[in-house]
Amino acid sequence: MKKYLAPISLSLMTIFILIFFVVPQIMNTLSSPVGASLLLVLLLGSFITALFSEKGRLKIIVLSISSLGMIGLGVALIYIVGMILFGNFGT
Repeated sequence: MKKYLAPISLSLMTIFILIFFVVPQIMNTLSSPVGASLLLVLLLGSFITALFSEKGRLKIIVLSISSLGMIGLGVALIYIVGMILFGNFGT
């Protein structure tokens, strides 16, 4: 079962990239909390399945791509918390 986790993770990351970057009209049709939770589930699901997949090249590729997404999510979270605590910095 572990050998199928890397392709599943790659497909989740591909869906995340398609929905968020290529076809943003999908996000406009959904309400804001639903769209944000969909993207969060796709990103976290991709990272967790890549983390527990079998060793190999595909695991390294998918884990590096999903790690970049997780770092971006962390930076966005830090920025949001900073906006809440300190007001409009960065504008």
